[in-house]
Amino acid sequence: MGFPVRTSLLGFLCALGLVAHATAGPLDEARAAFKRHDYRTVVRIVRPLASQGNAQAQYELGAAYSLGMGVPHDDTMAAYWYKKAAEQDISAAQSNIGVMYAHGRGVVRDDHLALFWLRKAAERGSPQAYENLGSIYILSEPKDNFQSYIWYSLAVSAASGFLHDMSARGREKAAAELTPAQIDEATRLASQWAAQHPEVPDPPLF
Repeated sequence: MGFPVRTSLLGFLCALGLVAHATAGPLDEARAAFKRHDYRTVVRIVRPLASQGNAQAQYELGAAYSLGMGVPHDDTMAAYWYKKAAEQDISAAQSNIGVMYAHGRGVVRDDHLALFWLRKAAERGSPQAYENLGSIYILSEPKDNFQSYIWYSLAVSAASGFLHDMSARGREKAAAELTPAQIDEATRLASQWAAQHPEVPDPPLF
């Protein structure tokens, strides 16, 4: 399967967020810095936590590098920290590293790893992963409108706002090349997936 060179910013435009746990003090300080738009302080606080294995801090550091917030933009470092967080079941990180593998951003392009990580996020009911999978299947060569319709349908049901609207447009595009019977079957499979994979949210973001 070949993927087009397409960057899904939605995979990266997740607000930097931190959760309170055993290290509530430093994370509270980071929250306050984030609200002041002091991203350098946010990075200064989360970097040691990420190095100590805190999954949410690893995600935040990956997001900082991918967006160039508090640190210079660096896709290689973004991918490194996203992958660390993805391995600890942060679905936003799984979706983001999947997109990076799909486009070779910060990593060697690998279609199989792209689908692997996006499917992992989808198994946690991630609306963003659903949209990314819908996009991949409709834009790949050869494209697969049937699979695209399934994933876009899941995104439409799970997402809101811009992501919902974009997914609805994608589903409509996929539907234009499917028969009514194919649409019925894709709808059935989407409903089955949703029932078996309820959303497991990441720790709350700010």
